Amino acid sequence: MKSRALFLFAFILLLLTSGAPTVSAQEVRSDYQGTFRGRVLDVLDEEMRSVTGLNTDQLYQTIEAKILSGPQEGEVVIFENDSLELDPRDRFYFNYLQYEDGTEGYAVTNIDRRWALLLLVGIFIAAVIAFGRWQGVRSLVALAGSFAAILLVLLPGILNGW
Repeated sequence: MKSRALFLFAFILLLLTSGAPTVSAQEVRSDYQGTFRGRVLDVLDEEMRSVTGLNTDQLYQTIEAKILSGPQEGEVVIFENDSLELDPRDRFYFNYLQYEDGTEGYAVTNIDRRWALLLLVGIFIAAVIAFGRWQGVRSLVALAGSFAAILLVLLPGILNGW
């Protein structure tokens, strides 16, 4: 029994020191390059396709879009959209993908609602000032101060471990 254990130990030691190539993990690569903004210039084609196994139809669009942000800003691209129904002049967010073979892909993720949200914030501020007068203005200043304290003091403190 001792000789078998000694032989096994010697064999493992020989394998470890023999200079055999070591196994290493593969390099991790992500196709995702970022989320950017775009604007639909034209809807070139629309069709309903059947989704296999679900017995339902899905709208597929071929759109021509101008990239508004990111490394390809200003370029016009054509790609297939199966996520949201888009119309010309719609602004949207998309994921930019670059695959290992060098091909590029685009995937619509959401509609850009930035201007609608800014309009709602403006209506809120106007309503608070219209109904509250100076007390409304003071309330808005206090609200802005609260947000500033949270963003500039509380969150950095939490992230730094306080």
